Amino acid sequence: AERVFETDPSTGNYAYLANWWDLVIIDIANPASPQLVGSYDTVHYAAGIYVSGNYAYIADYQTLKIVNIGNPVAPSLIGFYDAYTGSLGNVVVQGEHAYVTDGSEGFISLNIANPAAPQVEAVFNSPGLSNGFVIYESRVYLADYYSLTLLQLPWSDIDNMPQIPQRFELSQNYPNPFNSLTTIAYSLPQESIVMIDIFDI
Repeated sequence: AERVFETDPSTGNYAYLANWWDLVIIDIANPASPQLVGSYDTVHYAAGIYVSGNYAYIADYQTLKIVNIGNPVAPSLIGFYDAYTGSLGNVVVQGEHAYVTDGSEGFISLNIANPAAPQVEAVFNSPGLSNGFVIYESRVYLADYYSLTLLQLPWSDIDNMPQIPQRFELSQNYPNPFNSLTTIAYSLPQESIVMIDIFDI
């Protein structure tokens, strides 16, 4: 299995597995003797899963599939979102929002108020292929091959999201000009080793 999601025992004793090409539902009420309950053929490569209410959200290659698991014996597809880009990975659901990593795009936020027709809210392009993320309070910690990016939730549209600089930029130092301490801000379009030499002329 690629990923496992276990439900709260008070709502059901099931484990949900993103098992390569399948969603597998296992009754774990008796951990010594788990029982296969149902499965759903995801078609592609199921890399991530999150269960919320009666729905399993499955990152299946380039598609986020929303599967109704209200009847665990016969799960059925209810909706999907096609990314058409890299490989989707981790997925987390909070309220009416699904967040998913997209290997080539970075991070996608979807509105899932209508699970049959998820809508893109925002996309954040990370510097490298995104590996995973954690949401803590109102922040997203997004890891890729080059960096750890901190994003603020919620955002209303893509224009409000932090962007990766397109070119090198060195800002004016502040406070200026005669303080004993100064700050020099700079921006880089990719991870680099930086050395700043300061000369008194």
